[in-house]
Amino acid sequence: MRLLNYLGLAMENTALFLLIGILPWLAVAGVMQLLSSSLRRSLAKILGLRGYLYLTCPGVMIHEIGHAFFCVIFRHRIVELKLFAPEADGTLGYVRHTCNPKSLYQRIGNFFIGTGPIWFGIGVLCLFSWLLLPADIWTNHSFRAVMGNFFSAAFWGRWQSYVWLYLALTTASHITLSPPDLVGSVDGGIALLTTALLAFLALGWCGEWENRVMEFLWRVFLSSCGVLSFVVMLLLLFSLVGKVIAGAGGRG
Repeated sequence: MRLLNYLGLAMENTALFLLIGILPWLAVAGVMQLLSSSLRRSLAKILGLRGYLYLTCPGVMIHEIGHAFFCVIFRHRIVELKLFAPEADGTLGYVRHTCNPKSLYQRIGNFFIGTGPIWFGIGVLCLFSWLLLPADIWTNHSFRAVMGNFFSAAFWGRWQSYVWLYLALTTASHITLSPPDLVGSVDGGIALLTTALLAFLALGWCGEWENRVMEFLWRVFLSSCGVLSFVVMLLLLFSLVGKVIAGAGGRG
């Protein structure tokens, strides 16, 4: 009976790990995927497909570097890397990589490599914002305050604002995952959950460590909410403005 209780507690903690440590991030990633896809459609309608592709090529490169970055972290061998290579089938760039299927660490890497453009794109978007935006916009996450700053004459009187707008638009429009990205991340997700289960089985012998892990994951997510809300706010703003401009162009 004690063994069953012990196994049940480990499975319960693994489920909590999924609920607290993974699902909130995937939910945020899903929202960004929808907003970025909407932004891409609007920009393609405004600029034409060819114009959109070449104008936003830095965003494609950042997307592919996001895959490659996690390939390096998880020790995958990069076979071929094309940062920007538009093809007739819709492919804009790609990273071909191989790993040792017997390595649990490298299999976990498939999850982060597949979803890498979202996490890396968030980081790059935040870096551009930190370098180029006034501090009151970057540190204030009130929707009304941010919108007030964006539509102020002082904001658009700075050359940095135009550089930021271009870089943010190109980056944000490619914070998306293709079907191959999603498929590639499934195996890594299964390996990640398996590792979590084994870890909680081990931690069950170490007192209250599993509770400390959960508390740490929750604090990490809460501390990141400000940055995540800022990024989602930007994507929402870009998406809405893009739809309005594309709609006006269509009526014209």
